[in-house]
Amino acid sequence: METYSPRPAPAQIARPPSSIELRGKKKFWERSIWCSGALFLVTPMIGVLGTVIGMRNAFASLGADGIGDPSALSEHIGKVLIVTAWSLLVWLPTLIFLIIAIIRFLSCRAKLRDLPC
Repeated sequence: METYSPRPAPAQIARPPSSIELRGKKKFWERSIWCSGALFLVTPMIGVLGTVIGMRNAFASLGADGIGDPSALSEHIGKVLIVTAWSLLVWLPTLIFLIIAIIRFLSCRAKLRDLPC
């Protein structure tokens, strides 16, 4: 009768990655940090730009039509809020991916330091 062991057999244990594999992973995560960092910085700027342009259009509509048509003003403000929401919806996953990329990069760097020369 076989006994159950929660630990895998030695043949099933994965071999540690080589230094070449670790260098490749480190380079990938370094590039990921740069790309996600750029997107992390640019996305809110695009959202702010869209908000400013939308509010300018909303107040231009208010100035042209007067306060007599609040539906036109609310339509413009609705568009502004959608632009702001979309920029936040792109920004938040970018922030999460940036944090993951930094953690993985530091992990690869630490593993490379620990390898024997």
